[in-house]
Amino acid sequence: MVKSYQSSYEVNRVKLVADSVPKGSLVSLDIACSIGLFSKIMLDKGHSVTGIDADKDNIEFAKEKYKDCEKLFFLNHDIDYFMRHNTSTYDFILALEIVEHLIDYNKFIGQCYSLLKKNGRLIISTPNKFSLEAIVGTYWAMRKHEKYCAWDHTHKRFLTHLSLRNY
Repeated sequence: MVKSYQSSYEVNRVKLVADSVPKGSLVSLDIACSIGLFSKIMLDKGHSVTGIDADKDNIEFAKEKYKDCEKLFFLNHDIDYFMRHNTSTYDFILALEIVEHLIDYNKFIGQCYSLLKKNGRLIISTPNKFSLEAIVGTYWAMRKHEKYCAWDHTHKRFLTHLSLRNY
């Protein structure tokens, strides 16, 4: 299923991440790139970008949507495969909303650091279980006798800003 970025939360999140992406001739990696939105943002800021995602539909959508964009490449791989077989290094790596899906997120973060060039930058994001959105969403879901959808069955762990920062 192709993800949409329509809600005010998503619009603000996209802006926050976009503002955090440096400008310049950087070689970049977008891990779990989904439909390529952030890959395109990096391209527009001067990067040469490789986006990877395990969802074949997302990759096919991104390849078609951005087929005329030079320096923007999409690969359909799962993270473990890519990390084991990749030999490139990157100036900038983006890994949004992926660590909560991994059993060993510490290993993943270490692998990301090993892919960075000297003075490279890594941005990781994950839902914060103690965020206002999570607390309010959980409250309203409980009132309706529903499970809050910020954490779905594919999430292996619930993180906070402190647990992620303590890597």
